[in-house]
Amino acid sequence: MSIKVSIVIPVYNGQKYLQKCLKSCEEQTLKDIEIIAVDDGSTDSCPQILQTFQTENKNLKIITQENKGPSIARQTGIKNANGKYISFLDNDDWLAPDFCEVMYNFAEKNNCEIVLSAHKIYKNNKFYHDNTPHFMTNDSDVFVVKDHKNLANYSYITNTIIKKDLLNNIIFPNSKIGEDYAIFSQCAMQAERVGYTKYTFYAIVDKKGSLCTTHFDDYSLGFFENIKTIETFLSQNSHLQETFKDNFEIKRLRFLLRILGTIKKSEYKKEFFKKFQQELKSFDKKYIQTLKFRKRYLLSLIQKGHYNTYVLLADFYKPIKDLLNKLRR
Repeated sequence: MSIKVSIVIPVYNGQKYLQKCLKSCEEQTLKDIEIIAVDDGSTDSCPQILQTFQTENKNLKIITQENKGPSIARQTGIKNANGKYISFLDNDDWLAPDFCEVMYNFAEKNNCEIVLSAHKIYKNNKFYHDNTPHFMTNDSDVFVVKDHKNLANYSYITNTIIKKDLLNNIIFPNSKIGEDYAIFSQCAMQAERVGYTKYTFYAIVDKKGSLCTTHFDDYSLGFFENIKTIETFLSQNSHLQETFKDNFEIKRLRFLLRILGTIKKSEYKKEFFKKFQQELKSFDKKYIQTLKFRKRYLLSLIQKGHYNTYVLLADFYKPIKDLLNKLRR
């Protein structure tokens, strides 16, 4: 039997949700799939949960490694995958039963190397809004990537299926946080066609104690690693630079500004600020000029090393921005 979709699950201390995650894979209506769980050095009962599940599900592969972070765990899963497409699932999220079937059929029918779906946030035993990419306006679409370069700026990989051939050609970042952007961006740059369906197949649990919520500040410098990974990928694929370099440089500025504004602990914020100041020395001014005045002014403060003034203005603007975003919804 040829495998149509390989579901790769990095597993690390996710015992609370892992059974539900695995059950959602078992219940997939597309049967030509395999489940690859990469135990990334779990110290809770995850190894036992995986072993128990495997006794009744022979399409589950279990790979055990020392803790290296989700990016390396995904890379390990891909190397051991036999599917035409790869789907990434976090060990505390789950899939709708027809996720693989609908996504695979959409990809094959429309000749897409990547297909995205909407996803919902699950919190306090309730589902909240569909998280739909801002550039997606219809219920379903197929995009030619060279005509829609912003697709390479998308920051999730868990609500997608991606042709394995694309993933075989990317550079995996060594960071422990935010690696989705680096992985998806490299895949999208290689793809000719990306599909999207607004139907929600993927549920993300909004939980306390996750890496993103408890260690965001600690690992924030890893975002520079993610950016560097894409930069290296472009330098090694000169045929893609003409199409994507300008878009990437502008995204890099906006992305790093957003991360800096998100960091709460002052010691990590200062460290990120100094690193960003160094990065700006190599930026072409033409990219800075594409930004709105407020962002240009904040960047000028970073360039000059005016940390306290930056924090004062950024903190002043944030509640105003949050209010405007609520009013737009």
